[in-house]
Amino acid sequence: MPQPDENIVCLATRPNEAEAALVVAALADRDIEATLGGAQAAQLIPGAFEEVEIFVLEADLPRAQRILEVLDEDRTDVDWSQVDVGQPEPGEESLDDTL
Repeated sequence: MPQPDENIVCLATRPNEAEAALVVAALADRDIEATLGGAQAAQLIPGAFEEVEIFVLEADLPRAQRILEVLDEDRTDVDWSQVDVGQPEPGEESLDDTL
């Protein structure tokens, strides 16, 4: 828990709370406490989108930034045309059947 004399700074933003929560969990796994902020508009206005901020202690910022860089490098865009998703189970509709 931050002490009153410790500065809290914004590490990064993510487009939604789910993605931000993944970063917070990854930081927690590495003993860095992080909190979320900035999602109030999305809660107050249905359908509103607002980026979610991730905050850490200023003392943890350099290490958190390095961890975030590694996390971002590890994220890969999946080329679904190259992924074998298998065949539908017997009795299930395939996409071809619905077109």
